[in-house]
Amino acid sequence: MTRYNRKTYRIDDIAWDQTPRSTFDLKGTQKSFMDYFREKYGETIRTADQPLLVSRPKKSDVHRGMPEIVSLIPELCVMTGLSDEMRSNFNLMRALGTHLHVGPTQRAQSVKAFMSRLRASAEVRL
Repeated sequence: MTRYNRKTYRIDDIAWDQTPRSTFDLKGTQKSFMDYFREKYGETIRTADQPLLVSRPKKSDVHRGMPEIVSLIPELCVMTGLSDEMRSNFNLMRALGTHLHVGPTQRAQSVKAFMSRLRASAEVRL
C-alpha cells in the first residue's frame, strides 16, 4: 500500500534499471519520480538509488482504463497482509479471529451503534 494515496498494489517485479532519479513522460514532458512526488504529494524521497517496484494491472484494470504498468517507490510503500510467520502464530490468529469472526447479534449491534453515531453527527451539522 502506498502512503501518499493509500492504494493497494500487488508487486509483480522489481525494475533494477530504474530509480527515483529516472524520468517518465508526464503530459508530454519528462519528469523524474523524485520531482513528481515532491510536487504532487509533498513526499521527499531520501534514497535516490533504490530500484522501483513494478505493479502490472489485471485484465479487469486494463478494461477500466488503468495504465499498463505502475512504478512504485519502495520507500513510500508499506506491506499489508499477514506474513507466514504471523499465520503460524496460533495466539495471534486466535486474537484476530475474535475481531474478524463475530456472530450475527454482535454484528447487528455494531451496525446499529454506527448508524446512531451517523445520525448524531448529521444532526449536529444541521
